[in-house]
Amino acid sequence: MNMRISYIVLSTIASGAFGMYLGLSLHELTHYSVSKLAGANASIETGRFYLPHQVVFEDPDELSTITIRIATGLVVLYPISLIIYLWLLGLPSSVFYKTVFFLLVGASAVSPADLLGMLYPSRWQEYAHNYSGESHTETLQILIDRIVGRSERNA
Repeated sequence: MNMRISYIVLSTIASGAFGMYLGLSLHELTHYSVSKLAGANASIETGRFYLPHQVVFEDPDELSTITIRIATGLVVLYPISLIIYLWLLGLPSSVFYKTVFFLLVGASAVSPADLLGMLYPSRWQEYAHNYSGESHTETLQILIDRIVGRSERNA
């Protein structure tokens, strides 16, 4: 009995870590692929443990408004897929389904920069030009300022 519980816990941790890594990679690869298809010069920046962190653009002006909206908006399909997955299959029990579940969880992480690109592509271009390592909190503040009608120039 104890061995069974250990297996369940270890398999969940392993499939969770692997699935989240794959999901975060898929999320950033989605941004990168759309941008490259549009002809942009982009690269994927990785952080600790080679975990994909963000897509960096050499010249964000190469991207059209529609490309920005598609590149940032496609990731919304992942949370929708996760909801459908849970609705159809429920919580996963096998290692394979746990990995798929955590992949969708990882890919579902929609950042404030993603929201900024979906809602305000021109403001996202300014943000991408001036990006100097802002945290998600700072990006969220830019998005909130934009939504309530304030900009850095008017503040």
